[in-house]
Amino acid sequence: MRQQCPVMGLQEGGERDFAASGVILTAFDWRATWHFDVASGRRFPIPETAPCGRNCRLSPDGTEMSYFNDATNAHNIMRLDGANRVFVTTNAIDVQWWDADTLFAWTPGVSAFLLHDGEQEAFDADNLISVQPGGAWGLRVDFDGERFNRSLVDLRSASAGVLALGEDISYYNNFAWSPDRRMLAFVQPIPISEGVYASELFLLDLSTLALRQVTQLQIAYGVTRVNGVAVNDLAWSPNSTRLAFWVTPDSASGDPPAETQAVLHLLDVASDELTAYCGFSSAAHTPNPPHLVWSPEGDALAFAADIVDDGRGAFLIGVSVESGRYSILSEGIYAAYGSPDAYLWGSKP
Repeated sequence: MRQQCPVMGLQEGGERDFAASGVILTAFDWRATWHFDVASGRRFPIPETAPCGRNCRLSPDGTEMSYFNDATNAHNIMRLDGANRVFVTTNAIDVQWWDADTLFAWTPGVSAFLLHDGEQEAFDADNLISVQPGGAWGLRVDFDGERFNRSLVDLRSASAGVLALGEDISYYNNFAWSPDRRMLAFVQPIPISEGVYASELFLLDLSTLALRQVTQLQIAYGVTRVNGVAVNDLAWSPNSTRLAFWVTPDSASGDPPAETQAVLHLLDVASDELTAYCGFSSAAHTPNPPHLVWSPEGDALAFAADIVDDGRGAFLIGVSVESGRYSILSEGIYAAYGSPDAYLWGSKP
């Protein structure tokens, strides 16, 4: 494992010393989703919105988003500056792009449908917890009387072929489909003792169904968690070459117990090289560590975090993938749903 640990730690200076660009969606108050221009530091609330949390999605070109309008009880799409708003549907809790012209709208366990050129087409997503963009594969969780188990389902096959992916345990079950639709990344619980697990990351090639373990976190840290209870929260880079996530060592067994910190890690998918970005760590990792969003160019990550006892509230923080430098981009991120959050990072319209 490689360590990327600049001695400067968390840096002031914000956007002036941060090379990435684009628009980050976040919240600076309870009233709205805010547009933050990374290059200039300018920000403004988007009218007629509420903080969108995890219930907003980025378009394939990164210039639009789907969002839920509380006032009209409907999903809409709009540009990242709030312009060009278009009604989508009132009959779903999640709307995401499958491609530039196709939207997938669903309420898991209830109904799902596709929207294309104004036409609605039913989609069978019964018993699935996630559907791969494009609709080729789905993830399912079943109870066998003793435990919950995950499986991969081939949605194109009349026989609905199933590949077992192991037990589904809260805090040890994160996953994410790669943007290029070639891979599924998922966390597997590794039993250590009764009720004690470590986490390891696996990649599944969806064309060959070849599976490989790409981390050895137990060797490096002992008992660990990867991310939290928000299961679809591993962060693929836009070009599907890297995967970002938080690793939290379980230090509660120490004497005395050490303060547990989550550290950002980055996996190079081609080489399986793992890098720990140790210039910053977060004690806010339960139930979830900070949500990670990638820059459109794939050269930086951003998240929101509150530094304990500094009296300044929560920061919007950017980290350069190349240098490992953490920079404060802005202050005053509002914890709309219990914790401060960065929602999306897209391109300027």
